[in-house]
Amino acid sequence: MARNAAPATRAPNCRGTLAFLTVGSIFACTCASIAVVAVLSGCKGSSRQAAVVQFALSARSATDADTHIEHLSFYVHDVVLHTADGGDVPLTFDHTDWQDGRVALIDMSGAAAGNDTVRGTLSQAHAAFTGVRFLVGVPFDLNHGDPLAAGAPLNRGEMFWAWQSGYKFLRVDLSDPRAPWSFHLGSTGCSSGSAIRPPTSPCAQPNVVTVELSGFDPTQHPIQVHIEPLTAAMRDSNPRACTGSYATDPACAAGYAATGLDVRTGQCPGGICSDQRLFGRP
Repeated sequence: MARNAAPATRAPNCRGTLAFLTVGSIFACTCASIAVVAVLSGCKGSSRQAAVVQFALSARSATDADTHIEHLSFYVHDVVLHTADGGDVPLTFDHTDWQDGRVALIDMSGAAAGNDTVRGTLSQAHAAFTGVRFLVGVPFDLNHGDPLAAGAPLNRGEMFWAWQSGYKFLRVDLSDPRAPWSFHLGSTGCSSGSAIRPPTSPCAQPNVVTVELSGFDPTQHPIQVHIEPLTAAMRDSNPRACTGSYATDPACAAGYAATGLDVRTGQCPGGICSDQRLFGRP
């Protein structure tokens, strides 16, 4: 499977104040002879720092010649970077074609117009980070709106079920020589008058995956996306699609287990899905 290319290097017009390439490159601030491995938002007393968190297919996922990725997309929100002194620095999302101020869509389907990065600003500048926490899903107050009226990235009809159940937080469609296979993750147990009406209270099973990774700097090294557990689930599954009945559909068992969620509650045990196997450090 072909791995998405890294975002193209861009040099914005900084009017003689700051020039930079991408995260992982050397950035030069012309108003002072300082070289740093982060993007600073200014040279005179500002502590804010721009940052990019990137996702990439794991090497094993990218080289599986027997599996083709038809679709691989997921929503991310509440990204927090960890510092060596135990601090947490939230990432405030930029507004782009792939994210608004709260939610970003990662699309690794292989299309040229895909997206593998979350871009934003940190309130405190740090030379390096030691880990990251992020949520795979859409916040409840945004999850049940009208995608036809929403802005990016919540305007993607292929990532939406209905007003009652909301968005597909994670959509994976694979194929092998036998047949196609799908795993779609989203909230279940959502109560409303009908499928075209949004619920007024949280769903019984939110199915939002909280991922915690440590031991690397996520602004310097991409978060690895592992579809190997889903590939294994595809090859072991007779039913070829899991799209919501996680507790009862045999096609869902292995794929849902890879999220680390409790199938009864749709929540991460202890608040963190420590047993998830879909995301990892380099």
